[in-house]
Amino acid sequence: MLIVAGGLAWRRGLRRGLTVLLSAVASCMVVCLPFFLAAPRAMWQMVVVDQIGRRRGSLEPVKRVTDMLGMSLFSGQLKLLLGTAMMAALIASLVVCLRRPRLRLLAVLFISHALLLAVTPMWFLHYAGVIAAPLVLVLGGGLALALQKVATFRSWPAPAVASLAAVAVLLSALPITQRRQSQPFPGPAAAAIVADLPGCVVTDYPMTLIQMNLLRRNLERGCRFEVDLGGASYHLQAGEDKEKPRTRNQVWQAYAFEYLRTGNAAVIARFSSGDGFSPTTAKVVLSWPELGRAGKYVIRKPQP
Repeated sequence: MLIVAGGLAWRRGLRRGLTVLLSAVASCMVVCLPFFLAAPRAMWQMVVVDQIGRRRGSLEPVKRVTDMLGMSLFSGQLKLLLGTAMMAALIASLVVCLRRPRLRLLAVLFISHALLLAVTPMWFLHYAGVIAAPLVLVLGGGLALALQKVATFRSWPAPAVASLAAVAVLLSALPITQRRQSQPFPGPAAAAIVADLPGCVVTDYPMTLIQMNLLRRNLERGCRFEVDLGGASYHLQAGEDKEKPRTRNQVWQAYAFEYLRTGNAAVIARFSSGDGFSPTTAKVVLSWPELGRAGKYVIRKPQP
């Protein structure tokens, strides 16, 4: 936002830049200010400090570049060819945008986003979406200028290349249509198992309570609610364990186990042995009696 506001102030006057900047601040305040007023210290700690202090993952620059270019779902020779072509087009477009004053802001935006993604401590595939808008704007700016040059000699190449670009975008999206990140959660079936159960239903993944239509009931009963059980590992004072994965963070293991035991029923949808839970925690949770099954999910009765 600072880059956009600064660019507008430079090109179109200070008033335009300040208008954009103040509008962005106001939009942010609409979302964040109520939470900050309700609990300023906790909100600052959890939203800002805890995120900055997250455990650093491996750098893997090749993977980050591949994800940013949208090539992560391709494989083999096709990935290499498409990635090389995309990189060449991007570099050429970036040079064009840097040389044109009217397009320079797009180039600066792309460079700033790329640097941000390069230094972020951890990496997940969806982080690449941060650079999507600057990337397509830079490519579009380079392509538009190239077509203007070509149009001075021939009229047909411009619509032909534009059509090919549109087809390329559609083809690049095909792998996404074939990918499934997860399985549907059988909310109604799970809800039927605990419909007449007194007390609280706890879970390691709060969306299950929404799918089961139990979140309101839990809140009305005064049940403890963990918005992000996994994210609590960033906030806990875990000492030496803070830099360890959750499976070896004994402070978080105890915290998660203690929370799950507060319920009369527990729905485990996210964590398993070696993936969040330590083998010891997973073994204890799996030993709890079953209240019922909904698809592959087991609803268990926590034991003291």
